[in-house]
Amino acid sequence: MDDAELTGDLDGDGIDDAVVFLAEGTGGSGVFIYIAAQLNSKGQPVDVGAVRIEDRIGVKSAVVEDGQIMLEIITQGLGDAACCSTHKASKTYALQDGQLAETTPAGGKMVQVSAADLDGTNWSLLELADGQSASVSADATLNFAEGQVSGSGGCNSFTGSFSLGDNNPLVMAVGPLAATERACPDPVGSQESVYFVALNNVAHWGYEFGKLALYYGDGENSENRLLFAPQSSLSGAGS
Repeated sequence: MDDAELTGDLDGDGIDDAVVFLAEGTGGSGVFIYIAAQLNSKGQPVDVGAVRIEDRIGVKSAVVEDGQIMLEIITQGLGDAACCSTHKASKTYALQDGQLAETTPAGGKMVQVSAADLDGTNWSLLELADGQSASVSADATLNFAEGQVSGSGGCNSFTGSFSLGDNNPLVMAVGPLAATERACPDPVGSQESVYFVALNNVAHWGYEFGKLALYYGDGENSENRLLFAPQSSLSGAGS
């Protein structure tokens, strides 16, 4: 799974260890996500096991801190349809007797995703579609604030509104967008045109291992995805 990994000290020796997410297809529509870890022991990897998280989750955030792996995931909650997980939950993992284990405290509450999760966040475009990387030189961005979106296509700036579904807050509508009208040379200009069309056709959204995914129709009865990284992580501040 691309970009589904992080590092941090799990065993208190002051050396970063590796944490990865693994996916296992069930043969149907379900995909089980596992978290696995390897310790760095004098430069040699030591496997300390894998733990299944849940089926069909999104990972909003993941950090290693104070010897613990701390996740915020999107999962099934009260009232969610089988297809559509819309609730946030926290999970923690740590070493117990030399093996990775879940250590989530009992009694944690789940809260449904809302526009507040997007409010004040700033993102940089990584992919225009699955496997189609965005041009680094274009520096396309997306910002959310109080029901509005703004950003840059790499040449022109844009503004518009967005809204989430009443029953399913992962349903999203964006636009119409208003943009400046500078003439933009290719390849920035052509990428920007695709980006603006995709934004105007966003149908739903989610998280992929700390990244923001906006899913849109491509006009051929199929779905594609815009993928963004938090701007802070690209500048080296971490996600």
